[in-house]
Amino acid sequence: MNSESRATPKTTDSTAETNVVTIDAVTDIKHRRCLFAAVAFGAIWLTALAVLAWQTANPVTVNQGQILRSTRIVIGTLDEDRGLLIVEEERIDNEAFPPNVVVTNLDQTRLKSGERYIVPLQRDTGKSGSPSKPAWEVTPSQLPTQEPLVYPATEDALNQLERILQDAR
Repeated sequence: MNSESRATPKTTDSTAETNVVTIDAVTDIKHRRCLFAAVAFGAIWLTALAVLAWQTANPVTVNQGQILRSTRIVIGTLDEDRGLLIVEEERIDNEAFPPNVVVTNLDQTRLKSGERYIVPLQRDTGKSGSPSKPAWEVTPSQLPTQEPLVYPATEDALNQLERILQDAR
């Protein structure tokens, strides 16, 4: 046998080579489209997760124990100049409540002037006050931080407050 008969035949036809290139190009385009679709889907997914996290971050949760221990629950705004809580409405109305109240530990809260808050109150046992104008304090939360909790008067927080008060009746 001579060496020429064992050699693979050479094709002079260029269509076989063209077909291979065309199939590789089509496969490459499909891979690129799949990669693009996967990256686009991932970007949309991450954007959706970021929006959800931003909208639901730090929701207000009203402390049920604090509310139930409170003598009064008022909704009002802080008057920083006079150091008073301006009472707009009261949620536990056993007796008349003054429209302006001195709250002894108001400076320990995160109240901002001009914003509406739910403020759970109890009589301040450390200060005697007077019978006509007793001293009040924000009811302690009994959480480890020991910071008196007040709540922004949002629709969600007001609904939580109403549910707690209804369940207590």
